[in-house]
Parts: sequence; structure tokens; C-alpha cells
Amino acid sequence: MTRAVALAGVALLLAGCTFAGTDSATEPSPSSVASAHPVSSSTPEQSESPAIEIGRDLDSPLTRNRLLAALPEETLALTPEAALAFAAFFMDLEYEMYAPPYDTTLYGTLSSTECQYCGAALSSVADWETLERSVEKEPCRSDSSDGYLLEETDYLWVMYQVCDSGLSTITRSENHTELATYAEYCLVTKVIWTNSHWMTVESTLHDVRECTPSESSPAKPINKN
Repeated sequence: MTRAVALAGVALLLAGCTFAGTDSATEPSPSSVASAHPVSSSTPEQSESPAIEIGRDLDSPLTRNRLLAALPEETLALTPEAALAFAAFFMDLEYEMYAPPYDTTLYGTLSSTECQYCGAALSSVADWETLERSVEKEPCRSDSSDGYLLEETDYLWVMYQVCDSGLSTITRSENHTELATYAEYCLVTKVIWTNSHWMTVESTLHDVRECTPSESSPAKPINKN
């Protein structure tokens, strides 16, 4: 995997965007999707639990209670709507890592060790901090957006949703800031329910047309309206 691909979602802004005053755009490149094993959906303990072990070398891993407190309430359920909301939240969380204080703890805790996209993004943040670069981006989607669900097992789902077009601010140095617009795109996120919350198994970016499954597709529509 090249460093350009390693920037994952951030590459959407740097390579797949239209800078202010121009009309060209490049489609983001999708990456492969990994697999995972389903887990139990039992009710989580209310007492402070040990740090969640996901195999990543985190400097300050979160306890379960601290993790749940950091997640939006609308993501904390074993429902298609909650899974869709989590996938959008996770994408927005990625961009927050590429700006001071470059905190990867929450993103790392929510990403499976099998997530190549997540691992590549995490490995890139240190470089951005060293270079003092940052990105500010509008949220992935509006609350009224619809999506699709492809159910692989009871607890392992693939979520399809359209992330809205918007404006980003890219700071490359203290005296060099660029404004960039980017087109809407299809966010495909494989998520797994882990007792109390969702975790990302893999995430890929596609042309927006990929978010409209064919008539023969087993994907089920999710309508929040």
C-alpha cells in the first residue's frame, strides 16, 4: 500500500477534490474489504471495565465507560440506523485526527486490527503532525440521509451511504492555507457490533453511483425519514 493510499479519506480532499476556482475532480480509489467474526450482543457491564484490547498499540487505550461516553447516543444500538450513524461519525473522526492535537485514541479504539484503511490512516497522522499540516472538513452527511445495509451475519453489516459534498480547509504550512471543494461520494463501511458499540472492520470510498444497489442486490434500504 502506497503512502498516497495510506492517507485514505484525506486523499479525497488532496487528490479527489476541486480547488476553489477550478472544475476538475478525481474519483477516490476504493480499497479492499476485510472480514471479521461476529460477537455476542449481551448487555455491557455498567462498572468501569478494563481497557478494550483490539491489538493496536495505543498510548492511552480507553476504558469501555470512557469510550461509550465519547460516542454519540444515536450510534449505541444494534439497529441499521445506529450503524449508519456510527459509520458517518467514524469517517468524520478520521479527519479530526489530521488536525491538532492529532489524537488517534478514539479512532484507534474503534477500528479493528483487520481494517487496512484504518491502520493506514493511523500510521499517517504522525507524519502530518511532524509537517504541521492539517485538514478541516464538513461532516460526512446530513441527518436525513438514507442508506443501504448488506447483512453478512447478525452482527457484521456493510453500510452504504452518500457523504455530502462540501468545503475543506487544508493547511500545509503556517503561511499556506488552501480552500477546496469536494464532490459527494459513496462511503462503504463494514461494521461489527461488539457487545455495547459498533467497531469498523473496513472502510472504502467509491463513486456516488455505488450507493445505489442494483435491483438484484441483497442490500436493504434504510430510510430515517
